[in-house]
Amino acid sequence: MKIIKTSKWKEQIEGGLAERYEPSEFDTRGLEKGVKIEMEHTKDPDVAKEISMDHMVESEDFKNGDGAKYYDLLEDLERKVKERLKNKEDKK
Repeated sequence: MKIIKTSKWKEQIEGGLAERYEPSEFDTRGLEKGVKIEMEHTKDPDVAKEISMDHMVESEDFKNGDGAKYYDLLEDLERKVKERLKNKEDKK
């Protein structure tokens, strides 16, 4: 996925925590993971990229090489919820 190397970055959504940043300033793994996850909310990869950048700035780990931490935690939470729901169904 070529989400980092963009010729021109243009904000898609006005405002947001990442509005003063370029995609190239973000951890590649984290941004790619974030875009894949945020694509469930939009069909526009640039919108998904912007949402991902906002979440990564919010998590404060976007520049230290652990930019995927937000999305790793989100995936872990979703897995745990699915396990609980499955266990609840199994008990019925």
